[in-house]
Amino acid sequence: MMPGSSLYTRLFASILCSVILMAAAVGIVYSSQNEPSYTGDFWPDNIDGTDCFPEYHRLMADQPMARVVDVMIPAGTAEIPHTHKIDSFMFVDRPTSVVVRNVDQMGNEKVVHQTSGDLLRADSLPIWQFMEPEPYHYVENRDSLNHYRAIRIEIHNLKGIASGSSALLEGVEPEEMFRKGKVALYRVQVSEEPLEIHSNDRTLFLIGRLNSETSVVSLTNGDAVLNLAKPVEESADRPKVWILNEHSHYSLTNQVSGGESVYLIELSP
Repeated sequence: MMPGSSLYTRLFASILCSVILMAAAVGIVYSSQNEPSYTGDFWPDNIDGTDCFPEYHRLMADQPMARVVDVMIPAGTAEIPHTHKIDSFMFVDRPTSVVVRNVDQMGNEKVVHQTSGDLLRADSLPIWQFMEPEPYHYVENRDSLNHYRAIRIEIHNLKGIASGSSALLEGVEPEEMFRKGKVALYRVQVSEEPLEIHSNDRTLFLIGRLNSETSVVSLTNGDAVLNLAKPVEESADRPKVWILNEHSHYSLTNQVSGGESVYLIELSP
């Protein structure tokens, strides 16, 4: 070996590495400069989830003040891009790992939310969330085994100030969870003692895992047992939705000791 050849070899290797790193840096800069960027929220007309894929966004009930949608995203699939143009409450009872992406008018995408279903405890379900209007977007269910399931209650006209007489609940002190404009959300504990609900000027939505394996809850209006809006899947552990009309009286009783928490949405005219 020639004297100094080792030094030349190391020098050549160092120069080669520097060239490779510079080329990589130039490539990254070029890629970032030429990668399509999100240009802004897109609000196309008539792209509602219940119209795009009614088998996965089933309209359970449509009322003058609100409507109820049963949402399912099958395991390992993504929705078709769509919009939600009105405020809503989401009650997620089967969370999974999901990614939400907004899509602009040119088809460019931006991740706006992602979550892991593993972080949510089963005894805390369903999980509620107030959702403001959402632009053109889609949700991807990254769970390869489990379907994402939720109940969505969309409020047609949230703006304004609540008026008239609030609903009266006898036998329990409701816990206020949310209030905005004409809507309020409460959590109510139902026990063996009858809970008397007087809707007065309000339309009420009652949401919970009623008639589950651990609790049997009966809701009556006079002699009629109400069950006005059911999820697609009639399993015992899915939450159900009862729509309580204004100017009516209802009685809610838990027939199994231990109590059951339900959510109550109150809509003002």
